[in-house]
Amino acid sequence: MFPTYKDEDFVLATRRWRVLLPGDVVIARHPRYKTIIKRVVEVAADGSVRVKGDNAQSVCSDAIGWIKANVILAKVLKLGLCANSVLVTERSTPPQPYHLFHH
Repeated sequence: MFPTYKDEDFVLATRRWRVLLPGDVVIARHPRYKTIIKRVVEVAADGSVRVKGDNAQSVCSDAIGWIKANVILAKVLKLGLCANSVLVTERSTPPQPYHLFHH
């Protein structure tokens, strides 16, 4: 997601969201690319999303394919200022780190 997110940036994200819209950023599990952070470009009626990275050299949307709603881990709320982790928060559980790898 460079240049929006740089190596060692972290984001604050939530597991609780009502609606995903084009332009939202999500964290998801992908069978090939593992944990990914990407921007939503299209939302299907069943909640699946097509995503893309902000970097022109990012893996293309066609290679990633549609991401089913049940593998979306969190919706990003904002970019933070600390290094090396992404915090995914939920009221009933403490924050958990998700380490992202640059693709």
